[in-house]
Amino acid sequence: MLAERTRLAREMHDVLAHTLSGLVLQLDGARLLARGRPTDPEVREALDRAHAMSKTGLREAREAITTLRGDTVPGPERLTSLVRDHEAATGTTLHYDVHGEPRPLEPEASVALYRTAQEALVNTAKHAPLQPVELGLHYGEDGVQMIISNPLPPGTPGSPVPGTAFGTVNGGYGLTGMRERLLLIGGSLTAAPGDGRWTVTAQVPR
Repeated sequence: MLAERTRLAREMHDVLAHTLSGLVLQLDGARLLARGRPTDPEVREALDRAHAMSKTGLREAREAITTLRGDTVPGPERLTSLVRDHEAATGTTLHYDVHGEPRPLEPEASVALYRTAQEALVNTAKHAPLQPVELGLHYGEDGVQMIISNPLPPGTPGSPVPGTAFGTVNGGYGLTGMRERLLLIGGSLTAAPGDGRWTVTAQVPR
């Protein structure tokens, strides 16, 4: 298992991280060109957003590589930074609360909660832009529960938002992957509408 994790880390570094590094450099150059020439302000803003997203992707790829190599992993302690970055990137109001006494979690549980929050916020930005989001982390005797909730967009009362049920912004299976990750550690994940809101709930056992 250790040899396979090391191999995967090496592949991610040589392929994904290398490609993202090149993308960041290309977008750096594109931003400089746009600033030095008459360019639509919206185009410059789009380039800035793309540059920020590519840098975030590169950082997360490196974090994944670090995780595979058995070093530190992203977890609930990083949710404050995730919330701040999400608000800055999308202009969305995000209310984050922690209930109960925080305690250390197993690495797999920490990563699962963080990645689920990340995926849910990406979906919210795509399918319910500018809708206020509530993110709660609840430490209980039996485990930890995370709830991410936002109002359904106008015109979809009580019905699922297309593409969000265990999906991602590009039609993939981001939340399906998170659900599978949680199931492997005895947890669970649900994503469904109710009372005019779309709610993602992740649970990890103690």
